[in-house]
Amino acid sequence: MRLLDRIANISIIVAVVVFLFVIGRHELLPPISQQQAQRLSEENQLVGKSIQVPGVQFPRNHELLMFALSTKCPYCRESLPFYEELTEKIRGKDDLIAVFPQTQEQAQIWLKAANISVSQIVSARLDAFGISATPSLLLLDKSGKVERVWVGRWNA
Repeated sequence: MRLLDRIANISIIVAVVVFLFVIGRHELLPPISQQQAQRLSEENQLVGKSIQVPGVQFPRNHELLMFALSTKCPYCRESLPFYEELTEKIRGKDDLIAVFPQTQEQAQIWLKAANISVSQIVSARLDAFGISATPSLLLLDKSGKVERVWVGRWNA
């Protein structure tokens, strides 16, 4: 009988610990900030909109991937291994453009140092495209319509 009591008590303790973990894990996760919520809202607002990128001809037969980066952005710098790996994987399959708020020369030096190759570098204000945060990735269809948006730091 004592053995059964011990097993029952241990089972109850385990069940309570599991229950508290399941309930408590939502409390342990950091709440989403107002800035993060606004960015997510902006991402969703961009999808379906057509954008024009100065000097860029959209391919007729495939999609275009646009990187919105800044040479001064710490998250862009931390994401460089991801961008290097991504550009290696899709080289020749999709057109890759990079849009920077800095000059083309500054952007070219920054990308070359990171071993990232893109089809074209554009110097423009990011807010002209509805982009408020870097790094951002936009997948554009052949007419320039935004199909998907991803914002934030990336890990390779």
